[in-house]
Amino acid sequence: MPDKMIGIAVLSLFQIFTGVFATTCPAPMIQMAVMEYQHPYNNFNTSLVVCEDVSTPNGALLFLPANADPNKVFPLSMQKHVADVMPKNDSQYLNFSKTEVMTSSSDILGNSLLGIHGFPAQANEVTLEEVEKAIPPIRSINGARVWTANRVSGVDATFDNAGSNWIAGSPDPMSVAKVLSGPVSKYFSREGIVDDTNIIVLNFPCAGDVNVRKARDNTETVLWEMSVVPIANGTGHEQPVFFRYLQVNKTAGQYSAKAVYFNTFSYIPSWCASDAMADCVSPSKYYHAMLDVHFFWKKTWTDEERMALNLPKRDDTDGELLTRQASRTLVLDMITRGDSIWPRYGTAPGYEQPGIGSDGFQEIFTSSMMASLEWGMFQYAHDVLDNWLHYFIGEKGFVLYRGLEMAQQARMLTNIAQYYFYTGDSRLITTYFNKIQGIIWMLQQRVAKSLQLPTNSSQYGMPTGNDEADLFWTTVTGNVNTELPFLSIAGETWRGFRDCADALKQVGSATNNQDMVNLAATMHKQATELYDNIHKSIKQDAFEDGNNTICHPYVAGIKECGMLKNASSNRDSEPWRTYSELLYSGVLDNKTINEILTWHQIQQGYGVRGSRLKLGILSGCGGDVSCGDQLQTFTIHGWGYGLLQADLVEPFLLQFYGLTSHAYTRGTYIAPESTDIDRNKSSPSFCTPAGLTQPIMLKWLILFEDAQTHTLWFGKALPRVWLTNGETVEVYGIPSAYGRWNIVYNSTMLTTTNTININISQTTKGSDMPPGGITVRVRAPSGYTMSKVMCGATTWKNFNIDKETIIFSVQDL
Repeated sequence: MPDKMIGIAVLSLFQIFTGVFATTCPAPMIQMAVMEYQHPYNNFNTSLVVCEDVSTPNGALLFLPANADPNKVFPLSMQKHVADVMPKNDSQYLNFSKTEVMTSSSDILGNSLLGIHGFPAQANEVTLEEVEKAIPPIRSINGARVWTANRVSGVDATFDNAGSNWIAGSPDPMSVAKVLSGPVSKYFSREGIVDDTNIIVLNFPCAGDVNVRKARDNTETVLWEMSVVPIANGTGHEQPVFFRYLQVNKTAGQYSAKAVYFNTFSYIPSWCASDAMADCVSPSKYYHAMLDVHFFWKKTWTDEERMALNLPKRDDTDGELLTRQASRTLVLDMITRGDSIWPRYGTAPGYEQPGIGSDGFQEIFTSSMMASLEWGMFQYAHDVLDNWLHYFIGEKGFVLYRGLEMAQQARMLTNIAQYYFYTGDSRLITTYFNKIQGIIWMLQQRVAKSLQLPTNSSQYGMPTGNDEADLFWTTVTGNVNTELPFLSIAGETWRGFRDCADALKQVGSATNNQDMVNLAATMHKQATELYDNIHKSIKQDAFEDGNNTICHPYVAGIKECGMLKNASSNRDSEPWRTYSELLYSGVLDNKTINEILTWHQIQQGYGVRGSRLKLGILSGCGGDVSCGDQLQTFTIHGWGYGLLQADLVEPFLLQFYGLTSHAYTRGTYIAPESTDIDRNKSSPSFCTPAGLTQPIMLKWLILFEDAQTHTLWFGKALPRVWLTNGETVEVYGIPSAYGRWNIVYNSTMLTTTNTININISQTTKGSDMPPGGITVRVRAPSGYTMSKVMCGATTWKNFNIDKETIIFSVQDL
């Protein structure tokens, strides 16, 4: 287009161009720009008309080709998803006050929604919508409130609670009031993203310009929309971005409402005609950057072969929202890493930590590995594992970090084994075998030392270590009193020894590495002995703790489920962490898990303020872990794993919905390290492990492998409302240790046949079928029970009405 026309686009955005293209925007969209676009990967150019619905904060953008597109890429739609984060009442929590929830000794929010422990029974299963209404949304986060970047950059575009970061080249949004209608608050009231990408949308309440105020009624909301679009790739260490400020409301498109475009190379938001300092950025550059972001992530997911989900969009439990949130959190994990793969705990300002080894926090690795494997992103998992073993693990298993968390040390072995069984790739095991041996050796020494204790002690065979890496200061000064026999260390060591031994045995046999095979045999023997010692210890330490509950202590030999009375440090008593890791190991039986859950639902323990669970989520604090004010998020998937293993589906869903709704910001899905349920308090900064709990758990409710029986469960915790009449659940390429699978549920519950059709197919074979066979669960809506199962044309007899399961043994497969 000629320069003059570009200038008009900047100065009068809402003027509809005529005579440029025959293509017109469908109502209520208006034309925003015309542009030439060069596709970054398909190497073709096309002319586009950009349309947008500016009548609502959740409007869509539509990129229309001027002529028929032979490449079939356009037309292309991109959707804004914006959520309100300003509650009408932040002191009401369901039927309770904030004070009641904060001080109650039991989980009154969670128990009331589940209809247990004295609360009236619920007619239907708890839904996401109900849980979302239980607590107000997160409003404030220390450091970066929202942020964006690409996968290459290491310096992110971060913004505070007012959408500002002036020292990083982003002016306070209030300065834009000079050219746009004035705000009524400097804090954004709504936030969101475009599609599931790293494009940020923030809305500020404003007065509206004079024409809009005349036209609208008194109830119409007028908003500024501030959007931030990162350059998608190839930027180097810094992260340039494009900005746009735009008035959004019902009548915005009917008048000459103004908009401002600028970028980090032109950081002055102003009108080009009157300001020689500003680079008059054309709207086409902004929209070009949006398309680049879209195509970058589309290509990334294709290259990674990430599983694809099509879950029901509903008001009660919105599967589309859950999918978008999961995808967005995977984006955040990937863009947190610098140079595509270098780990960081967070961003700056926040948890991007200074100092040598600051990026070696073990949970960064273990969470990224689990999420990438569970979503089928095998190349990313390869790169994460390769980076970790190459740069952060020493020859004797030590980690380049300020301290060790011993349970996470063992979890690394499980992750390594899972990588091999999910991908079939043995190269990293053979390449880094010496370092893997070092991790094993360190844990073996811990187990050997514990076997020197009297055999009648509950600490016999229970390895010791720190549960918290920040306790390094006690260890390095010779004070090892904080290194205790946490059951999480024993459980995760059992799991790591068992799983890694299976992998080493296969790889060693295939490569004629007898040392590897011998080590695997030793680990198998040690895992068996450790399993027996763990269950002996648990049985020996368990005691009745009132209200017909059983306390299962989290430290062997110390009969306490709350705070430890004589702990050397308050960081040495983090039951929320230890119980999560213990349940994550898969070592417990279902009865023990059920008793642990019941205790946490209604008991407190020594030295604890507030309930142990809030809305089904383990609670505690960071620096002072005796309080129960904060939802602990970055290890909480382990708790969910144990609940699902024990088939405690409704408590699992409660925790998952609570985590989804209240441990992430609404709309932008930023996960602070933990979050105070008193929303007048600011949450700690974003951290990557917290951000990955939701996608991991979403995968598990669809496909889950039992750690003890090796049964592969399909649909173990699918919400019942997803199988109501007319709903479809589709998942393609979902990964497991036994290959990839496609899963489709189609419900026709209101027809004369009342059927649910299920199609399961294996798309990529694993090395074996699951030894425990396959179990398919059909969680029909309330009031329906299974009466007959057809497998093709064959009547299938092996099903369980009470457990809602269809069973296929390994011999049936």
